[in-house]
Amino acid sequence: MYIWLVIFMDPIDMTVTDLNCEYLGLSRLCLMESAGKSLAEEVGKIAVYTFSKPVKIIIFTGSGGNGGDGFVAARYLLNRGYDVDIYMLKDKNGIHSAEAKTNYEILENMKPRFSRLTIHNLNTIEDINNCEVANSDSFSEFIIIDGILGTGINGKLRENIKRAIEVINSSNGLTISVDVPSGLDPLTGQIHDVAVKPQYTVSFHKVKTGIHNAGEEKVGGIVTCDIGIPIEAEYFINHGDMIKLNKRSLKSHKGNNGKVLIAICGGYQLLGNYYKTEQGTMKGLELVDLYTEQGEGRLIDNIVLQSDLFDMPIVGFENHGGRTYIK
Repeated sequence: MYIWLVIFMDPIDMTVTDLNCEYLGLSRLCLMESAGKSLAEEVGKIAVYTFSKPVKIIIFTGSGGNGGDGFVAARYLLNRGYDVDIYMLKDKNGIHSAEAKTNYEILENMKPRFSRLTIHNLNTIEDINNCEVANSDSFSEFIIIDGILGTGINGKLRENIKRAIEVINSSNGLTISVDVPSGLDPLTGQIHDVAVKPQYTVSFHKVKTGIHNAGEEKVGGIVTCDIGIPIEAEYFINHGDMIKLNKRSLKSHKGNNGKVLIAICGGYQLLGNYYKTEQGTMKGLELVDLYTEQGEGRLIDNIVLQSDLFDMPIVGFENHGGRTYIK
């Protein structure tokens, strides 16, 4: 069997893969831990390669999963001996990702604290203007990790986020973006307002399509990290793929929500495949054509075929004496 490996991935497909991982038993919390650890390792490599002395790490975080990756990375970077400052554009109550909030709480609970960690809440534009990054002109002082926005960017940027991006771009620190530079469209690679201009972008699992489209000028050097996602979560259809189905309108009619053709369901020994497929149509498909091979002459349980939830034209069956057979 041959499997074609895709180098780039659309954001929606990454979300699907994450959900499929959960179905396999690999939680988002585990994936975030792996991503944050990988991020810290890459930051450490870049720091050693670029600087001749220890530098402070500054992590800008937002409300989503990229901020959570930053929280995880902070722990590993602290263990490596770095000073870490976290600049939160959303406080704890504003964090939408449950996994990100869990990892923030771990940092919050590290008391008494031996690690050189400082957490700042940048609640206003004035707070952003007064932060250390905004008032530094020395390139050698900082590595800035951009974990503000990820693949869920939608619409016009809020003023505080826009200002934070401007501060990052005007600083002399070396900037590393998490998965996708904040402000850059992860699907198209376009910048609709402003975006972070990093020296490096650290992507997880696979490079997002927008990163590939944008080019090095917008995203810097690209580093891709394996975070342990099984290939099965990406290439086999599972629960996560259901989010791609369009929401059904209450006014829709039969056939408006998709149609599927099952070319061969297999012989008598594989009728379970047919039954599972029929059940699957209730997830959003209404019209199903089932084509079967001829010559089986085997009985199919009438209960399987008697579904009044949707039309299922079945080609290749006969009815004799009230019982249904494969032709």
